[in-house]
Amino acid sequence: MATIGKITTASSGSAAIDYAYGRNKMPAETKDWLKQQGVNSATVDQLKNRAVVMSGLNVDPEYAKTQMKATREVFSTRGKQTTRVIQSFPTTDLDPANPHDWQRTNQLGLELAQKAFPDYQVAVYTQLDGKGHKLHNHIIVNMPNLKTGKKYTSHRDWEKIATISNEISREHGLSIIDREERAPERRTMAERQLEAKNKYVWKDDLRSRVDKVMADASVSSYKDFSERLAKSNIIVHERGKNFSYEFLDAEKKLRRARGKTLGSDYERETILDELELRQKPADPDISHLRNYSREAEASDLRSRQRSDGNGRDHQIATSNYRETEKDYQNATSTGRSVDGLTISIGRIRSYFQKVSEQIKLKAKQVDLREKNLAWQLFGNHDIQRIIPVAIEPIRIKDQPLLNELVSDPNKPVPMILPRQNHDKVAGVLRHQRSLASIVDVPSLSQRSDQAQLFVYSHLDNQQLSQIITYQQEQQLQTKQPQTFKALTHSLTLMRQTVAKQGLTIRNFQDMMKSPLQPDGPTIERGR
Repeated sequence: MATIGKITTASSGSAAIDYAYGRNKMPAETKDWLKQQGVNSATVDQLKNRAVVMSGLNVDPEYAKTQMKATREVFSTRGKQTTRVIQSFPTTDLDPANPHDWQRTNQLGLELAQKAFPDYQVAVYTQLDGKGHKLHNHIIVNMPNLKTGKKYTSHRDWEKIATISNEISREHGLSIIDREERAPERRTMAERQLEAKNKYVWKDDLRSRVDKVMADASVSSYKDFSERLAKSNIIVHERGKNFSYEFLDAEKKLRRARGKTLGSDYERETILDELELRQKPADPDISHLRNYSREAEASDLRSRQRSDGNGRDHQIATSNYRETEKDYQNATSTGRSVDGLTISIGRIRSYFQKVSEQIKLKAKQVDLREKNLAWQLFGNHDIQRIIPVAIEPIRIKDQPLLNELVSDPNKPVPMILPRQNHDKVAGVLRHQRSLASIVDVPSLSQRSDQAQLFVYSHLDNQQLSQIITYQQEQQLQTKQPQTFKALTHSLTLMRQTVAKQGLTIRNFQDMMKSPLQPDGPTIERGR
């Protein structure tokens, strides 16, 4: 069964992606655990990042930080930058010691992104570290809608996303959990009426204080959780299988509530499960990602002592001002994690794909010994992916697409081409001139998907690499929303093309920089 954790937002999209990617931060203890479970040592040794697999929707996960930032700048997005969804799977459904299930987990996360966020940029990072080593996805959604430019506003719509996740699990034969009676927040009619009148709702106040504590990923144990709540004027009690919370509200009334009455996100099982996932080595190099205001700390301190109707003081917090100052300094010096991201792990296959490309480029010279080595490294599935992809010849049936490529992209393709353009198309069909000679790269992103895929699949790797470089440069430079969206879509189509060779765009570009790449004809960037 796929479980959807709390859906939160991040003020720093770049920090959220960095933390989810976890470049070069795969914990050594996770590697040791994988080897103990029987995972091939060669596979484990290549794991560098916390994200063992990654994928993207309308974005390259390797460049997600840069591309998402550029999108926000184009649409002038302010405030919260990304929404984050945690999707986890029990070991009974997906085995963290099976590399095949790593890829399967990531694919399930990508399907959720495609159905829940079709018009957004989404990066999916699959992780397996943490105390329980459960496979789980960190799904990072960029705020602006690519079609309208408006910010995503349904980040609290937990039920909708959980329902979609359950549907996907059912389609793939995974177990399903009935969460109808476990909504993340439970609201009474009285609460809804007060909220409709824009009046103070003490349970919302309590929820927001708990959310603020859980949003700090440095809180990784029940002790941390209870101590941080105390600083927010809340006392938490463990009562059997439940949590109960006690605090003085804004009207100086002593309030008590069980986690069950607040919602499943505030129950003992949910809180402890999330804290367990966070029990991993600290990241000392991200302390600069969050800054906390001394004024906010001081303001919080002043509200620590509240009085009830009988005039008695309730000392809820356990530290005085000096202790709070020390806590602030200690927290700042050690660094605080980024906005509710629970854990981050790294990605697999960079090394394997470079080796794969070297084998492709020397396919005719590979001897039996090298083939056997590749079989051991990659397994049955990947050995098929190292076979070079053949370029299909251009045939007469491709003439409509060639006509489109030589015509003005802003006008309908004429029934009869001008003589000059007709000669270009005829030359390509007779194989007297190359397809690259008629392609106008600046206008390529304005062509139909069919025409673009035709071009990308009929160029050699060097020509395709030049187009990718050009499109990425233009995407970073443009300030026009329509142009930016068109270039983003073109890069998505090119990503589909290089994926047929078993590569991401980054791996493909790295391979093209390799000295093993033979020289070849270049493609012009304009007519």
